Amino acid sequence: MLLWVVFGFGQLSAHAYEGPIHQQLTFIAVRHYNNCIDRDDARLSALQARYMVKANVEQADGGFWRGLFRWNFYNRDDQEPRSLLWVVETRLHQVFEQLVANLDRSESLADRYSNLGRVLNHLQDMTSPAHVVPVFMSRWWRLNVGDRFDEFPIDEAALNRQLGADCIQVRGIIQDTRDTGYDALLRLTAETTFNAVKENIEGLPFTWEVFWKPDERPGSFGEYGVAGNNFGRETEFKCTSARRPRCVLLNRDPLYLDFARERHLNAVQTTIAALARLQHADTSS
Repeated sequence: MLLWVVFGFGQLSAHAYEGPIHQQLTFIAVRHYNNCIDRDDARLSALQARYMVKANVEQADGGFWRGLFRWNFYNRDDQEPRSLLWVVETRLHQVFEQLVANLDRSESLADRYSNLGRVLNHLQDMTSPAHVVPVFMSRWWRLNVGDRFDEFPIDEAALNRQLGADCIQVRGIIQDTRDTGYDALLRLTAETTFNAVKENIEGLPFTWEVFWKPDERPGSFGEYGVAGNNFGRETEFKCTSARRPRCVLLNRDPLYLDFARERHLNAVQTTIAALARLQHADTSS
C-alpha cells in the first residue's frame, strides 16, 4: 500500500530541466566565465568542464528510483528538509547539503568537478518556477509528468547578447559572489524566481501566478493557476477586467520568450557565481 501511495504522488520529474538544457546552460556559463577571467590558473580546463557537465547531466536524467524517492522542490518556509510518509524526501535541502559537503571534501580533480556539477544541477533547477513555488507537475492520469516551462528552449544568442562581450556583467557577478556560499546561492536564485512569478504579465491584469499559484502557507505545495500547465502554448483564461473578459497568450508568445530568457539568464548567472566560488577558493589556497 505504501509503495502505491508513493508511486501515485511520486511520478513527477525529480529534477526540473532535462540533461541537454543543463548541459547548454553550463557550457554557456563556462564560456563567459573563462572569457572574462584574467588569471590563467582560475580558468576552467576542458577536462574540468566535462567532468562538471557529465555529472550535471547524469543527475538531471537520474533514474526511476531516484525520482521516486527524492523530489527536487524548494521549501520557501524555512529551507528545511521535508518528507512524505518518512520515505520520500519532498524537498531538496538535505540532498543539497550532502552534495556541498562532498564537494568540500573532494580531493581528486574528477571528484571535485563532478561534485560541482551535481551542485550546479540544483542551483540551475531553482530557476524553474514549478520547483520553487512549488507546484506538483505530475498529472499521471493525463500522461503528463512534467512542467512545460522546463521544456522551453534556450535562446542562446539572446543570452550571449544580455551577458555582453565586454565582460562588465560577468566580472560583476564574479566580484560580488565569489565568496558567497552555495546555500546562499541556492536561496538567492530561488527567491529571484519566486519574485518573478509574482510580477505582472506585461499588458495583462495578472501576474505569472496564473501558471504557478503559491499556497498561502510558504511550506506547502501550491497548484497550477487558471492558465494551467500551458507555459509556451496558446492559452485563454478569464480576466478580472470588465473591459477585457478574456486573456489570451499565443503559442510561443513574446511574453513567454522574455520570461523564459530571464530565468535561463539567472541560471547562467548563478552557475558563473558557483564557478567563481570554487575557482577562487582553489587559486587562493
